[in-house]
Amino acid sequence: MHTKLKLSTLCIAFIAASANAQETSPGPAYDSWLGIYAAKYNSDTEKASPAGVYDGGIEKGVEYGFRMDNKWGGRFEYSSLNLDYRESSGQGDESGQMFGADALYFPANGDTFLFAGLRRQHLQDHFTLGDVGVGRHWRMSDNLRFVTEAGLFHDFSNNTNDFRVKAGFAFTFGSGSSAPVVGDADNDGVNDNLDECPGTPAGAPVDSRGCELDSDNDGVTDQFDQCPNTPPNTRVDETGCPLKVVGDADNDGVKDDRDQCADTPTNDKVDADGCTIFTEKEVTHTLRVLFANNSSVIQDPDSQDIKDFVKFIKRYGKTSVTIEGHASAPGEADYNMMLSEKRANAFKEMLITRYDIDESRLQSKGFGETQLLDTSNTAEAHKKNRRIYIRVTETVKRRATK
Repeated sequence: MHTKLKLSTLCIAFIAASANAQETSPGPAYDSWLGIYAAKYNSDTEKASPAGVYDGGIEKGVEYGFRMDNKWGGRFEYSSLNLDYRESSGQGDESGQMFGADALYFPANGDTFLFAGLRRQHLQDHFTLGDVGVGRHWRMSDNLRFVTEAGLFHDFSNNTNDFRVKAGFAFTFGSGSSAPVVGDADNDGVNDNLDECPGTPAGAPVDSRGCELDSDNDGVTDQFDQCPNTPPNTRVDETGCPLKVVGDADNDGVKDDRDQCADTPTNDKVDADGCTIFTEKEVTHTLRVLFANNSSVIQDPDSQDIKDFVKFIKRYGKTSVTIEGHASAPGEADYNMMLSEKRANAFKEMLITRYDIDESRLQSKGFGETQLLDTSNTAEAHKKNRRIYIRVTETVKRRATK
């Protein structure tokens, strides 16, 4: 009931609006038309009659239409309707008639129109429908139009929706009561009927099509182009000036200003950050550095083990590193804790200053004598326990090559 009421109200309001519309200039290209048409009519899968459920069919008909002004019109249709059945009690098809009346709206006095109205179908049952749709009168000559149209029909009786595609010919009569008035809405010197770029900003120079000039064809119109006469195929910014050229030092396809992994190997495939693409794989590197008794001095900062570790964390530039400092058992626990922290901080400072590792990737922590590797009270055990320890693990992707 609500659907029926809403669609009925819409159709009545549409027709009333067309009847009260005020005529504006320019007038329509023709006053009325007489048409013939054929249509493919598709019934809703739930539309039923006493003989079964309807399928699609063919519609043939005639129409009479008229223009009330340059935007509004109306029409009446009569057609014969032949529908097949999806399911039936033995009946192959059914023939009937359909009557209709529509209000038509022609935007901008064009050939395309919108329509809404009411229909009455006389088949084995009688059905009342509301319809909406869109169509076009394609001009073939002064008095002949080719008509195409698509419409949706809501059946109030069954609360179902049918669909129709229509084609035909319309023979037109008369002409508009006033001659077309061609304006220049954007005041660019090109009449609206020839203006391919309506709404041009005031004062902007335009070409014969009414479009803003872009003398150097860089995509920025002359009005805003701060660098006229840019060479062809030069990339420019929003001011029309050439973009600053950013290099790609490692030739990985990612510009240096976005490359987070410089010096990527030549054959590596890289992601949007310029870093090597890997299939999922866990990579791990450990480092243990020993210290002299009661010392936080790194005895050999250029050892191969340290260089290999630095190479690893530079290779995997998104890993974070925790440096663990440890002490042996002899001495006070508080002193050993302080000494272990000094050892961890000393190694951290060396990575930053000597090997140019970003400080934000590094953390240091002292554990004192709480994590002894060897608990025996021997000189060898004490030597082993005076250490820093680092273990870096990252789930990355297996290296992919170009």
